[in-house]
Amino acid sequence: MKKMVLFLLLSFVFCEIMSQNAYFKRYFIGNSGTFTYFPIRDNPVQEYQTGAIDTAYTWNDTCNNVFFSIFVVKRGNEIPPNERIRDSLLTKYMNFVKIMSDAGEDSTDFVKNYKHPTDSAARGITQLCKNAGGKIFDFRGWVNSRYIAVLYVVYLRQNRFDPSVKQLFLDGFRFAE
Repeated sequence: MKKMVLFLLLSFVFCEIMSQNAYFKRYFIGNSGTFTYFPIRDNPVQEYQTGAIDTAYTWNDTCNNVFFSIFVVKRGNEIPPNERIRDSLLTKYMNFVKIMSDAGEDSTDFVKNYKHPTDSAARGITQLCKNAGGKIFDFRGWVNSRYIAVLYVVYLRQNRFDPSVKQLFLDGFRFAE
């Protein structure tokens, strides 16, 4: 009897974890040519002109009490291949998104030199923030010669959400080819 109960409990936990990963699909981010893996996309991608030649794309949605958001800028001009310039540009965009997302002032330092899974020339930066309400914001930013992307995840309440889901979203961003 104990083995049966243990088997049923383990089966339930396994199915719960697998169901969290099963719904991730590849979604293109507007007409930017970039894509990432979202758990769900009920809300449309918003597109904005951010100057004469740059275009910004935003998307966010909530799934299983986790808030997912992405901000992508397609630059009209090439971003120089200088690491300092790219890091500075990316941190400025990350700070802008932090302010807009109410991530709060309590944050870790930027962790730079993050390696992109498919673009060896891309630069990555990550940062954790905590707002006044105690919510943890996990930010990941990417930059290459044409694109700047800032993604973040917020756990809206404590739950058993599989941490690999967060990593799939944050590391799943792909630049246009």
